[in-house]
Amino acid sequence: MYAASCVQPVAHGEIVATESSRPVARSRSRTSRNALKNRRVLEGSRADMIANALPTMVRARGDAAAWVHARVQA
Repeated sequence: MYAASCVQPVAHGEIVATESSRPVARSRSRTSRNALKNRRVLEGSRADMIANALPTMVRARGDAAAWVHARVQA
């Protein structure tokens, strides 16, 4: 049980990262729709994300991309 509790903080950190990225993913989907009209805005948002990127944010970005892709298909 203690070994599992040692693994839990890492998984909990990933869960918190995905929860914090959900509003970001919603705003990303809005900016991505506007970015189809203005590609410069999308490039600027990517530059800001890379500048402020963390490994957890990169994982959350992948989850957000899969979530948006699932919503587009639905």
